[in-house]
Amino acid sequence: MTTDNAVRRKRRPFRTTVAVTVAALAFITAACGTGGTSSRGEASGDVFAPTGDPLAPRPLPEKEKVVIGIGDQLEVYAQFMLAEAYGEFAKENLEIQAENIPESDKMPLLAQGRMDLGFVAMTAGLLNSMASDTGVKWAFPGSAYGPESQQGYWFNRTAFPNGVSASEMKGKTVLTPSGSASISAYYLWQWIQKNDPSIQFGDVEFKMMKPTEIAIAMTNGAADVAQVTSPGSALLATDPCCEFVDTGFPRTALIGYVGSKDFLEERPAVAMAFFRAVARTQRQYLQGDYHANPEVAQKLAQQMGITTEKLQSLPTLLFDPNFPLGTEHLAAQQYWRDLGLLNYPTNLTTEPGYDPGSVDTRTTAPGA
Repeated sequence: MTTDNAVRRKRRPFRTTVAVTVAALAFITAACGTGGTSSRGEASGDVFAPTGDPLAPRPLPEKEKVVIGIGDQLEVYAQFMLAEAYGEFAKENLEIQAENIPESDKMPLLAQGRMDLGFVAMTAGLLNSMASDTGVKWAFPGSAYGPESQQGYWFNRTAFPNGVSASEMKGKTVLTPSGSASISAYYLWQWIQKNDPSIQFGDVEFKMMKPTEIAIAMTNGAADVAQVTSPGSALLATDPCCEFVDTGFPRTALIGYVGSKDFLEERPAVAMAFFRAVARTQRQYLQGDYHANPEVAQKLAQQMGITTEKLQSLPTLLFDPNFPLGTEHLAAQQYWRDLGLLNYPTNLTTEPGYDPGSVDTRTTAPGA
């Protein structure tokens, strides 16, 4: 995999042994927050380059390292993967250390300040962290997808012999990356209740599985329903086992970048540089039918480990050029509270869990 020489990308295969997990945590702890100190404490609003374009590169005075927990091979990581491939982080004088660590490890590492950023989905666990005094905040949105992308919920035809309907969900098993704590679980539950309010929480069993494994599990009949993302959705689209049903996912990002308190508050200039590179990538390379751009398709396919032809056969994702944070997903709190998954007493508003600063300064860019 080719990346810009100025950006170091380190990937580690996940292991279940405690020894490897401890070693990984120690490595991240040692690396996080290293680099120059001249950018610390700089006013977070001071992000404009001399051109007046807030997305234009503004290299930091000294190279700064950013440690991020993020996966690979899935197109939902396209902002990050293309920012690497096009050298956008290097333009900001950033050194990126990417760790493919388990989702369950990301929030503790962020809360402890042992990792700068995590690319995560909105979940009950994330809200618990956002409501705590750790200072972890949702800072920048990822991708979204409409029904035309066929990314969302797929239903096993064997489990629904009379056709897919909410009334047939009783007794079914559903796979998502975070089980019932997933934001996608909330939107599936909304679809169920809208069409058959008689279905109760206990009638549907949610289970967790890594997103890269869910599509294969569905082809093997391991579940009745599953949330599937690209390129797994393309696999199911050619397999008669399953069918896609539009269950009303919103067209705003369900995933995004969450920052630690140390990163967002103590290193604001570094945080701005990182999100500036991501936003610039999103605006320049990920609009419209970006798969039709031969260079973009080639670079993205290489990062995903698939052929360009395969990538171009997939539906594109939605990367809103105005970077909405998706605060409407906070409506899921009552669903998670009813399930007993929230440990704070009062539902959150946008404060204190969202950090809109990096988005607000970018929506004034030319073309917004």
